[in-house]
Amino acid sequence: MTLQQAAIGYSALVRINLHLNDQLYPVSQMGGGRMIFDTPVALPAGTGTVVMNVDGLEQRWRITVQDYVRPQRVVAATFDPE
Repeated sequence: MTLQQAAIGYSALVRINLHLNDQLYPVSQMGGGRMIFDTPVALPAGTGTVVMNVDGLEQRWRITVQDYVRPQRVVAATFDPE
């Protein structure tokens, strides 16, 4: 970050996606053992991968989710670094 960017302000480009059972779900926020989605999602139980990209730097977590038959915005998950 340059001094000029610091003076003006800086917003990182952040993308978070859940890959679960050959489906891709965009995630708005994650942390504290949960994921938050913009719109409610119905997720099948299983193990998947959360991929977070911040300004081109990628991090991955293996996650386990319970069966969420009813669509929900907030979903509990167990996160483990890959």
